[in-house]
Amino acid sequence: AGYWPIGSELDVKPLLDSLHQKGCTCLLPVVIKANEGLIFREWIPQDSLRLSDMGVFEPTSNRPMGEPSTLLVPLLAFDKQGYRLGYGGGYYDRTLKVLRSRANNKNQKLEVIGVCYAGQIVERVPHDEFDQRIDWVITEEGLIRF
Repeated sequence: AGYWPIGSELDVKPLLDSLHQKGCTCLLPVVIKANEGLIFREWIPQDSLRLSDMGVFEPTSNRPMGEPSTLLVPLLAFDKQGYRLGYGGGYYDRTLKVLRSRANNKNQKLEVIGVCYAGQIVERVPHDEFDQRIDWVITEEGLIRF
């Protein structure tokens, strides 16, 4: 799964296009309602996206749902412990908790990869017991594994 960038988020659309061309099923997140986790719907490059109430482009409801094994997630900042700072809605934290539980029940691993610029690393991201760590960060300077 990827995301459709907003604002200054790193643009992963070329990567999604490439993955689709290689035969990967690509998913984008969809917000169903506030204070709940995300669902994911399939995306192909020819798809028309709808602008959600949250101001994010997402697949329409006629696209099939899917469950990702790898997620590319946007972030505003991250620290060396693998905590990320998002836009504050907690959507990804709630979603990652559920997806990790499902993956563990199937003896699988969910890979969560933050995508950002190297300058977005900070000393410490505030977090609590509800915040989910990411496994990797990809920046223009390379890959960091936590």
